Amino acid sequence: MTRWCVIALVAILAGCGPKAPPKGSAHGKLLIGGKAPPYPVAVIFVNASQGLALAGATKEDGTYQLDGDVKTGEYTVYLEKVVNSDGPVSTAKNVLTIVPKEYRTEDASPLKKTINEGDNEIDLEVPAIEGASKS
Repeated sequence: MTRWCVIALVAILAGCGPKAPPKGSAHGKLLIGGKAPPYPVAVIFVNASQGLALAGATKEDGTYQLDGDVKTGEYTVYLEKVVNSDGPVSTAKNVLTIVPKEYRTEDASPLKKTINEGDNEIDLEVPAIEGASKS
């Protein structure tokens, strides 16, 4: 009888531990002026209150996938140019000049997206700057 009580107690206590925070995953498509970006763009999700930032780079068709599981909550989304270089790169070449300035910083970005538990498809569309450089 005592052995069954111990087993029952262990089973009850095993289920009483701290529950992990809910998590999800996020992916989607970025369109700039209705088109896929002409080069890789970093799509960055930031939740300052949780101290979290996650990013994923766009592919040729504009699709992106955030790396890893993401805590649920509201995120500010901003964009940066992905630069691959073996040497020094000028600051001007690091700037994503094909979208308005407010989409390039966490502080100014109007993009607010919520990540829920499970799989989240979050498509993003931002305006293009007319006559912007494609490099």
